[in-house]
Amino acid sequence: MNSLLTSKLPTHVTIGGAEVEINTDFRFSVRYEQLFKDNNIDNGDKWEKSLKLYYPILDKTIMTNEIEDIKLYELILNNTDEAIENIRWFYRCGEEPEVEIEEDQEENTIREEIYNFNYDSDKIIGAFMAQYGIDLITDDLHWWQFKAYFNSLNSEHELKKIMAIRATDINSLPKEQQPSYRKLKRICAIPRNKDELLALNAEEELLIRGGDLSELKE
Repeated sequence: MNSLLTSKLPTHVTIGGAEVEINTDFRFSVRYEQLFKDNNIDNGDKWEKSLKLYYPILDKTIMTNEIEDIKLYELILNNTDEAIENIRWFYRCGEEPEVEIEEDQEENTIREEIYNFNYDSDKIIGAFMAQYGIDLITDDLHWWQFKAYFNSLNSEHELKKIMAIRATDINSLPKEQQPSYRKLKRICAIPRNKDELLALNAEEELLIRGGDLSELKE
């Protein structure tokens, strides 16, 4: 178990016995999470993109002819399993998974979250500014710092209330509460495609003008 209080935030990982720089800014890990939620990309392509996302030495736009750079470039390509495992470790903020996750299960594991960095971005930005005075649009933040702050957001934020609704197991509620929570979960659901997004927007507009969800087609 990693402790942020006793360890420095990592900026490099070890691959093939060599220290390799890794992109630590939270934006790269946000993009990584979004990447694995994209059903239009197969897993092989996702890992290829992830390697280029996390390891700046693989970015050909900044490659030099320095011998050390070329060696590191080849080192990663020759040790992709270790490079990928380091990505997983970094994304998990140094924590070991509760259960072993197979490579082809990674996408499903990430998709089960009750938030979405894309769909909830405005609420996340607002919550960080309100609670910490951090502007996620302009400020730089290590991914591990970002996750610590994110996990510690207060329950009064709109984001946390919505996450709580999404996480609610309707079947565990008293029967009289289930219809209202079912409507709330529909409104707060993370849309998976354009049609679902349009449907959610229609529900929100209906509630704003005082209508009832029964007016919409099931």
